[in-house]
Amino acid sequence: MSVPHVSLMQALNKIPIPGNPNPSTRWRWFNCGVAGFDGDKIKLQVWYVANRPFTTDAAVSEFMSACTQAQELKAQRRAARSADVSAAELREVGL
Repeated sequence: MSVPHVSLMQALNKIPIPGNPNPSTRWRWFNCGVAGFDGDKIKLQVWYVANRPFTTDAAVSEFMSACTQAQELKAQRRAARSADVSAAELREVGL
């Protein structure tokens, strides 16, 4: 069973992205990746045919899920850090 590949722009145009990011942003997603949780990179999986990138709807979905998970983990880490403030630290800063 083959997976239907679509052009990169066709696949990315399906993503509901506020502000319609520049094509260079979308290019960066598969070429350079975006920052993940602990400094790792999350990249959109693509396949090349005659120097043109193609992807699948499933690859776009996985990319969005990985980005969402990384953001949730970062938010949890920030919340844990803010909860670790001791009474002595609060007195030290005048609170």
